[in-house]
Amino acid sequence: MFVVIKFIGTIYTSYGQKEYQVELEENATVAILINKLKVELSKNENLDNSNILVLVNGKEISVVSGLQTELRDNDIITFIPISHGG
Repeated sequence: MFVVIKFIGTIYTSYGQKEYQVELEENATVAILINKLKVELSKNENLDNSNILVLVNGKEISVVSGLQTELRDNDIITFIPISHGG
C-alpha cells in the first residue's frame, strides 16, 4: 500500500519537498511510518513525534489511536511542527 506524506513548515524546509510517497506493509501504523521515514530520509531530529502534530486524512492522531493509528492505502499523513513563527 502507498500513503502520501505532506511536510509543513520547518519540516518541509529540512526535507526540501512538500510531499513524499511511501510504500508500507498492510496494517502499518503511524509509529511504523515514522520509523521508516527516519531511516529513509535520515533527518531524525525533525521527526521527533513529541515536537510535531500528525494528521491522518485531516484528523490529529491523538483523537484516533495515537501512534498506533492504522494506515490505509492512499491515506494522507501531514506532519506539522508544534513550534512555528507567526
